[in-house]
Amino acid sequence: MNWFSLLSGGHTFNKNEYELKLKYILFNLMLIFNAVMVGIMAIVRINRGEYPQAIADIIYVLFGVLSFLLARKSKKYFPSLIIFVIFYSYLVASASFYTSHSPLVGTSWFIVLMIIAFFLRGTVAGTIIFIISQITMWLIIIDKWHYNFEDVFVSMIPFYSIFFFMLFFEKRNSEFRKILELQKEEFKYQANYDHLTNIPNRALFNDRLVQYLKQIQRNNVNIAVCFIDIDKFKSINDTLGHEIGDEVLKEVALRLDTQIRSSDTFARLGGDEFAAIINDFNTEKDIINIVEKFFTVMQKPFSIKGSSLKVTLSIGIAVASKEYLDSNILMKQADDAMYHAKNAGRNQYYLSKTTNT
Repeated sequence: MNWFSLLSGGHTFNKNEYELKLKYILFNLMLIFNAVMVGIMAIVRINRGEYPQAIADIIYVLFGVLSFLLARKSKKYFPSLIIFVIFYSYLVASASFYTSHSPLVGTSWFIVLMIIAFFLRGTVAGTIIFIISQITMWLIIIDKWHYNFEDVFVSMIPFYSIFFFMLFFEKRNSEFRKILELQKEEFKYQANYDHLTNIPNRALFNDRLVQYLKQIQRNNVNIAVCFIDIDKFKSINDTLGHEIGDEVLKEVALRLDTQIRSSDTFARLGGDEFAAIINDFNTEKDIINIVEKFFTVMQKPFSIKGSSLKVTLSIGIAVASKEYLDSNILMKQADDAMYHAKNAGRNQYYLSKTTNT
């Protein structure tokens, strides 16, 4: 067993559990370190004849071992274990502060406790532990009175300093997490959506197609794919320039996307090729009605930067067969149907049936 497996509790973590993995490592590292240090302290106190303190140290070590074993048993125990460790650490810190001859000794326990709360439970938990620790410490100081002002003052300086540092650290850490979440969402969007038209791209289209095809067997629904190609788009790019061509692509995407139902998917596959997944229709006439809407919204000429353009489409349609569900076959059938529509004169659709070929 390597150190990483030991500190991670022997668990595996997916890519969305990175923060949990770090907390697990910190938690177990803290338990191991505290068990070793407190164990040494217990031996020293036994040699000094300080048996009550030594017993308290041994109990703390045993609680630490128990927490370590429970953390290895299941990840679901982890949030409760943190609270458990904070609770018994507070009791030990209070006892140490009360029995020690110097507030510096007891304060170190409360500082460790506060840091654990900040790192493992966040700002609110860390602040609560700070307040509770302060109340406990001042009650003990008032009760014992033999602490002089200098000792108390010196012991409080690191406590307050670390508290304000942790507040600042957690604030910056929270801001950093928000930035990472925004970047994560941005990367996810870029991976699944076309940057020019802001509609789903080929990757998201393929993923949804696979999911839709699974519904055929589960829910007995019908699925069709429409391949859509802009007629003579290369001529638009060559004569008017790529800037006008990009505007044409955006306008085509905007017009066609408005005709798609919420249960369907419309995507840009690349270049001047678009595709639509028609999901859960009753008859082929339902598909034709949607495709005819595509042609209807394209009848109005495009007005782009002073240029008036008449843009037409060639559309190929393939209907999925329940007997043979393969996204690649369905895509190929739709693509072949689209070229059939082009060869027949463009500005029209062609409906094909998917077969096992």
